[in-house]
Amino acid sequence: MSHDNQHAESGGGAADVIGASRPSNISATNVFTAIVRFLYIVQMRKGILIASLLLAAVAGSIYYSVAPRYYDSSTQIYIIRAEGASVEQSNAAMGVAPKLPTHVRLIQSQVVLKEALRTLPAEYRVDLKGLPEQLWPSKLRKNLNVNYERLTSLIDIRFRSLDPVAAKEVVSAIQAAYLKFVNVTTTEGTSQDLAKLMASRDQYESELKDRWSELVALRERLGEIAGGDGNPVNIERMKLLDLAEQLRIQEKKTLEARAYKKAVDDA
Repeated sequence: MSHDNQHAESGGGAADVIGASRPSNISATNVFTAIVRFLYIVQMRKGILIASLLLAAVAGSIYYSVAPRYYDSSTQIYIIRAEGASVEQSNAAMGVAPKLPTHVRLIQSQVVLKEALRTLPAEYRVDLKGLPEQLWPSKLRKNLNVNYERLTSLIDIRFRSLDPVAAKEVVSAIQAAYLKFVNVTTTEGTSQDLAKLMASRDQYESELKDRWSELVALRERLGEIAGGDGNPVNIERMKLLDLAEQLRIQEKKTLEARAYKKAVDDA
């Protein structure tokens, strides 16, 4: 009995060793069998497969024909900052790139969109049908895309609409509303600066006339006195020189004020 048990155990160990050397072959066989089985199923059910593909194609065609089509229209705004200097000097000195995010937010702001809607003819409000008027700016903003490229001064405005003409008109209205807002804001600031400039100019001119009057009076009554070292000291001449220096400073300020006013007028 003991001899038979030992033989059986030995035989079982050999079988395990042989079986351990076959997994890769079995795996390859299983993959091949699965492929063959799949091709057989496709062959047997090719009618159903073709019908399914045709049905999907028909459904896609129907959806394409009835789905709403959107049209894009775009424009660009070139941002510059000129303050009495050339465009190249202003861009080089000040730089407009850091200000572009502010301009983007302005274009998407409530005040600009409301102004655009106010000027937009009713026939081009096709994307706003069925919405209450208070929601129009939000709907406009949803279809609006405003962005810019780094290291440039260009802002791209793009609007998507159900009608190509409406898309173009909305973009134009938004652009016009933004430019109006910027121009009004800039004009108000320029008017305030100009008022201050005019007041300063009048003050400088008044002081200049006073200095001229003093200068003429001093020239008529020049006199000298003896100093501590016995040398004559012309007090009035010293006053005259000091007055002449003040006069030169006032003339410089007046010229600068006139030049700034001319730059503002030209802008």
